Amino acid sequence: MTGDVRIRITGEHRQEGEAKEPVQTDVRGKYYSRNGWHFLLFAENREGEHTPVKTTVKFNDAEIEVIRRGGGETRMHFAEGVAHPTLYQTPMGALELVVEADHVGVSEEEQQITAETSYRLLAGGTKVQDSIVRITVTPWEDA
Repeated sequence: MTGDVRIRITGEHRQEGEAKEPVQTDVRGKYYSRNGWHFLLFAENREGEHTPVKTTVKFNDAEIEVIRRGGGETRMHFAEGVAHPTLYQTPMGALELVVEADHVGVSEEEQQITAETSYRLLAGGTKVQDSIVRITVTPWEDA
């Protein structure tokens, strides 16, 4: 599977004392693999923003890296048992966070690749959010 793909990102974020916040993105993008790594490239037009956010997702069996450019620049790295600092750009400025992944996994089938991670975000050493994210890649089929 290479070229045009359907990228479906689902998950949930949970902050202390608040209900789960579901996440769902379904976009057309590009997929390729090289040297044991999977790569996804796609753009999103976020509500209220004029500049599209261009996203690159790079992953293998042990790591996932998400790089966003455009309306807000962010680089998040997920690897089990490793704390990765990141700067999360917001309209109010950069927020220093640490990403700690509990799980990273990839499953591959003939016409589907799924990457998933469960992680927590910390700010100033305090947990601010628990998250689960699943990325599913399938061939693009024109409707």
